[in-house]
Amino acid sequence: MLFGGAEPRKHVAALLGGLAVASVLDVALAYPVWNWKLAEGARDYPDSIPAPPGFSLLIWCFAAQGAVAVVFGLAALVPSLPRRIRVAGLGVLLGWALVTAVSGGWLTGLQPRLYEPAQDADSWANITTATPAAELRTQIQATLDRAIGLVPEPMSYKSDVHDWGGGVYGASAVAHPLSGGTDALQRTWARALARLYKRVGSTHEGRTDARFKVSPDICVDVADLGPDGVRVTVRTPHIRDLAH
Repeated sequence: MLFGGAEPRKHVAALLGGLAVASVLDVALAYPVWNWKLAEGARDYPDSIPAPPGFSLLIWCFAAQGAVAVVFGLAALVPSLPRRIRVAGLGVLLGWALVTAVSGGWLTGLQPRLYEPAQDADSWANITTATPAAELRTQIQATLDRAIGLVPEPMSYKSDVHDWGGGVYGASAVAHPLSGGTDALQRTWARALARLYKRVGSTHEGRTDARFKVSPDICVDVADLGPDGVRVTVRTPHIRDLAH
C-alpha cells in the first residue's frame, strides 16, 4: 500500500506535491493553447489576437505532458522504489488527470476541436498554388480595392498587381491618417478587415501588424509604418515565411 507505514503525512505531502507540480507543468506547457483561447475574447482588438498554434507545436507540447505523466505514473507501480517517490508519481498522474478534467481536454490535447484551427494554420504554409496567375491577379486586385474601401483616409500610394519573384504575386497601398496617429489607423483597418476575414497571425514579431486569410491562396497584411503611414498588402501564394 502506498499510504501505509509510519509517515502517512509525508506520503500525503508527496502526493499533493506531485499533483501541484504536474498541474503547473501541464498548464505551462499548454501556454500556446490558453494564450490563444484567452486572446480570442479580445475581439475589439483583432490586431493583437495571436494566430492558432501550429499542429506540430501542439504535438510537442502535449507529448511532453503525456511523457511526464506516463513515466511518473509507471514509477508508482515499481515496488522497489521508495514509497514517497511512488506516491509523488501517483500525484503527477493525478495532476495531469485534474488538468484534463478542469479544461475539458483543451490543455492536455484530448479535445478534438483543438486540432481543427491548428491544422488549418499549418495547411496555409504551402509553397505553390494551383490557381492560374491571371485569376490570382484578379483576386488580388479585387481584395486590395475592397480593403482600401474600408477606411476613409487618403491613399498616397497604390501599386498594381505584379510578380514579386518566384511566382509570388502581390499588390499594396499606403494610407495616411486624417487625424490621430498611424497606430489608431492600423487598428481601425485591422478591425474592419476582421469583420470580413479570418485573422491568422502577425507579420512581424513584436509589431502591431496583422494578417488575415482571404482564401487558400491570398492573405492581407496591415502594417504600421510610423511616419510613412499604414500599408495594406495583398499577396499570394503562402510561402513558408508566413507567420502563424
